Amino acid sequence: MIYKAIVIDDSAIQRLTTTHLVNNHPNLKLIGSFSNASEALTTTILDQAEILLLDTMLSDIDAFEVLDKVAFRPAIIMMHASKNNAEENQIHRITDYLVKPISKKEFESALQRVIAEIEASRKFKDVLGSINKKINQK
Repeated sequence: MIYKAIVIDDSAIQRLTTTHLVNNHPNLKLIGSFSNASEALTTTILDQAEILLLDTMLSDIDAFEVLDKVAFRPAIIMMHASKNNAEENQIHRITDYLVKPISKKEFESALQRVIAEIEASRKFKDVLGSINKKINQK
């Protein structure tokens, strides 16, 4: 299965590294790469993402503010120079956290967890749909 991903990182080098990892993964399709949150928030493709790779320390808006402004909830991998903000991560349901510089091995591990979450969510929605269908038939 192919998962749509968006990268938001104000560091050109990190953005290129992350987009390279996404582009070279057989189960990912990069649908957007942004150097700032303001640009990403004005696009219509943001709500199509299933996976959002988001830099914690953006130059224009805090990453958690970005998450507060989006109506959708993709699986989120936060990227930062150090692990912090554990409470914020729980509040915003961050799926995983990568410490920069991102290695391919760490990226793959985080991606496995993200894909597992996406698939579990899909199965849950399918079960709910089946239950609702049975209820509505009665």
